[in-house]
Amino acid sequence: QPRGGPLREATPELLAAAPDLAQAGRRFEAGWLEAWIAQPGGRCPTVAPRHAADLAAHLAAQRGAELPAATIGTDAATIAQGAALAEKLHLGPWLAPMAKERRHTDAGLVAFLQAPAAHHADTAFPDLRLTRAEASQLAAYVRSKQPATRALSRPGDATAGAAAMASCVACHEPAAKRAATVASLEEIARGDWTVRGCVAENRGRAPDLRLTRAEVAALIAFRNADRDVGFASLRRFVPAEYAAQQVKALGCAQCHTAGGENKLPDISRAGEKFETEWLAKLLAGQAGRIRPWQEARMPAFASRAANLAAGLAARQGLPLKAGGSVPAKNAELAGLGEKIAGETGYSCIACHDAGSRKAVQVFEGQGPNLQVAGARLRYDYYQRWMHWPQRLAPTTIMPRYTKDRDRALLDTHFGGDAARQFEAVWHWIGTLEAPAR
Repeated sequence: QPRGGPLREATPELLAAAPDLAQAGRRFEAGWLEAWIAQPGGRCPTVAPRHAADLAAHLAAQRGAELPAATIGTDAATIAQGAALAEKLHLGPWLAPMAKERRHTDAGLVAFLQAPAAHHADTAFPDLRLTRAEASQLAAYVRSKQPATRALSRPGDATAGAAAMASCVACHEPAAKRAATVASLEEIARGDWTVRGCVAENRGRAPDLRLTRAEVAALIAFRNADRDVGFASLRRFVPAEYAAQQVKALGCAQCHTAGGENKLPDISRAGEKFETEWLAKLLAGQAGRIRPWQEARMPAFASRAANLAAGLAARQGLPLKAGGSVPAKNAELAGLGEKIAGETGYSCIACHDAGSRKAVQVFEGQGPNLQVAGARLRYDYYQRWMHWPQRLAPTTIMPRYTKDRDRALLDTHFGGDAARQFEAVWHWIGTLEAPAR
């Protein structure tokens, strides 16, 4: 971490946490724990092989509170339900790695699927707010693909494992507990990495992070370039760069691609389209469902939500908030807007719910509730959308209500001035009350 502790403007990746090990004995199978410790994935450092069984025994003893009991079904019907749910929720890319190894106990697997961030706030696994029944169905599907339970190589010594655990808490304990045991990055930087440490040819007691030669070279180059200026590059938060990295890491484009077959919104326009505050709520799983009739479900990545929302806006060159571009509330315009959106106007209420009022007659497809649209859209985007929806989303079934750039289809209000008509509708939308959930 930077000198003086992590800064508010530090790059968020620097502050990402590793999973905690609470309830490890209830969540994970003992055989998997031993195998993982002996040969971990990712950047988790290896330990001496002789310690693997002992550490596994120690972690298996960390049982904590009981998890809700779970028995994962093995019948064909439950497995088929899980497979169908996985396809409906577009979970294939995340479930595929889980099928390669049997990591969790039955109770641990169901609990993880329901609350993936419970023991790892910065996990990339999507939180889809599954019900217990849904999590059990998905667990049955995943379990049907997994190999058999892995056996322990030998009984471990939990007491010896507790002693060997000291190096693990550097990453796997809350920051407040590990602060005294972990050297700061600047302290490490003052040494010669080529002689001592995890990038040296002779690592000594430093952890084996399985770095490639290219990665070692990159780390040394970073240390040499940035050491004398206090690691300034780690003190900067560049929202646009962060968003680009996270969109890739989280696989957002697998669902949200322009012209994609699942017809979900294109993420490349999210920062331009949505108010940043609302977008952060959406990414944190707090915004509710925008299109309840769709089977797809927006996942939550709560630890990333605020920074990712800011980054998506920055990628479009936009400020975090619309500020002065939003017109002040006007009751007279709201009244006119209701007429323009009503049955004698563009009949927006035919396909859109309006607050607690249901759509009058949906034709090809239902649109989002207009009250929700007013809460989430940036005003300037709303105006562009209303002028020509197909310019922004070519496959949308939303009708176009303009003759050209300035003139609306209807001449009955504001002399056919499209921008003023749509502004009036915006004012009316702002008067709608949120529908009951």
